[in-house]
Order: sequence, then C-alpha cells, then structure tokens
Amino acid sequence: MVIGLTIIGFGTSAPELVINLFASFEKNSDLALGNIVGSNIFNILVILGISVIVYPVVIKKNTTWIEIPLCFLSAVIIILLANDMLIDKMNYSVISRIDGCILLLFFLVFLSYNITLLKAEQYND
Repeated sequence: MVIGLTIIGFGTSAPELVINLFASFEKNSDLALGNIVGSNIFNILVILGISVIVYPVVIKKNTTWIEIPLCFLSAVIIILLANDMLIDKMNYSVISRIDGCILLLFFLVFLSYNITLLKAEQYND
C-alpha cells in the first residue's frame, strides 16, 4: 500500500515538478514556491474534504499522534527555511540547495516511517 501511495503521490506531483523546473530555470522562484505550497494546501484540504464527504475516513492513533504533527512540522520548517530576512538578517530570502537537502532528508525520514509502519502491519497480520 505504501509503495502504491508513493507512486500515486509522485504521479500526481509530476505536473508541479515540471512547472517548478521551468520556473527555476527562468529564475522565477516565487512561482515555484507558490506552486508547491498551494498544491499541498489544495491536496490536504480540498481532496481530503471531498473524500470525507464521499466516505467517512477512519483516523488511526498513529495518524493523530505522528503524521499530523509531522505535517505541521513540515509547514513550520518551510516557513523557517524561507525566512532568511527575519532569521539571518539578510537582504533577501532564499531556499538554498542546503535547504532543499534538508527538505529531502525530512521526506526520506517520513518515507522510511511509512515503510516501517507497513512492515509492522504485515508482521502483525
């Protein structure tokens, strides 16, 4: 299930990736960041809302205590990484390659958490 959801997640994010690549090559980082944040807000709120209207979603304890706080943590990390003017007192704000590596590291941690969760569920069945 995790592999399927990961492939679906990458597939639905492919259009945003293409737009972000073109925006980055044209030095239009505002479009890239807005596209990423807006896409995530849309996916979390609208898609989840429509899904719950169609069929109620059962929320497990892990979701409440681990996954939702990780979602909020990811939002806080984006805010911190994108605020160089306030935090580092720079003349401009930038999400650098190091910041991108930090975000990819968080993605890998979350992906490994999901894989570990899947293995534990298979072991318990």
